[in-house]
Amino acid sequence: EDPCSQTANLQCAVAVARTGDADRYFEFLTKLLPIEPRLTLDILGRPISRSFLAEARFEKLLSRAQAQSMD
Repeated sequence: EDPCSQTANLQCAVAVARTGDADRYFEFLTKLLPIEPRLTLDILGRPISRSFLAEARFEKLLSRAQAQSMD
């Protein structure tokens, strides 16, 4: 399977988010951001990410994704 597949990355992000492990979720999204900024932005905008966005590090990641998506 293609490691850069948007579908696979989306499914992985959802699976990691469902575990509730904020550190793993943040690490996954941080690695995804330079490869797929628009997908990262999409994921952070989904309901599954809402609880994580209460943390400043996720808010910063969201801001970075927004900025990189415009490029």
